[in-house]
Amino acid sequence: MIKGVTSIKEVLVEVPNKVGILAQLTEALSAKKVNILAITTATSGSQAWIQLVTENNALALKVVASLGWKASERAAVRVALTNKAGATEAVGATLASADINIESLYGSAWDEKAPSVVVVPSDVTGALKALKAVVA
Repeated sequence: MIKGVTSIKEVLVEVPNKVGILAQLTEALSAKKVNILAITTATSGSQAWIQLVTENNALALKVVASLGWKASERAAVRVALTNKAGATEAVGATLASADINIESLYGSAWDEKAPSVVVVPSDVTGALKALKAVVA
């Protein structure tokens, strides 16, 4: 079910929760030729967060700063999966068995041959070790 595991970095952007913010960000990234590999959003009241993985996080961080928003880079894990029922369950079960909390998880069409999820675990090193141990 789990085909591969890679240590990656995601960009976490803090933005106001208002219409057009995602369009503004993606337009600015596109203008600088920053390719987005995975993305998700979340909101709470007047605040929103955009989590993304790009082919050039350093440039993405500069683009975000030019828009006047706060951004940071943090460790994450990319898990390549088989395209079958239960694949995501294998990620959750493996991390639960290792007593590792999933702070965030989102899907990606990173590779057209294998669906992937991006996981932000409470313990990146432990997550990498646990997930690599069950790679099929």
